[in-house]
Amino acid sequence: MTKKIYYQDKNVKVFVDTNILHNYCTKQPDDVACMEYLFGVRTKSKLLTSTLAVGQTLSHYKKNRIKEAVAMGKFLLSKMTFISFTEEDIVKSFREDGNDIEDNMHYVCSQKSNTKCGIVVSNDKTGFEGKAHIVVVKSKRLSVLKTLIS
Repeated sequence: MTKKIYYQDKNVKVFVDTNILHNYCTKQPDDVACMEYLFGVRTKSKLLTSTLAVGQTLSHYKKNRIKEAVAMGKFLLSKMTFISFTEEDIVKSFREDGNDIEDNMHYVCSQKSNTKCGIVVSNDKTGFEGKAHIVVVKSKRLSVLKTLIS
């Protein structure tokens, strides 16, 4: 599938990978800019991540920062749809080609029948190489992302 298809579908759903969420929470400039842009142009139903990604992201907060973790989790929940990560998704991810099992899991979540994300935002494009039906964009390539969805 080519990028040209996405230029015609400005309502394409966007899936955000763990590394982007984590870097957003730790205030990495490219990731903050990317997420702030997405929060501004995508409704909650068109901006998605997995419960796996949220769990991984919030786990970096230490025990003495629980209130901060809860606040961030609530904020993300207000801006994004969380796709449930299930046992069935784990089994499906084992059947996926790819060199990164975690990215296989995120890909499976992004392609569930009610989800079908066309764009994945990730700083690790190699984990999604060869995955059908998606375009992978790094946060530092915000201009590319803007071209695809605005």
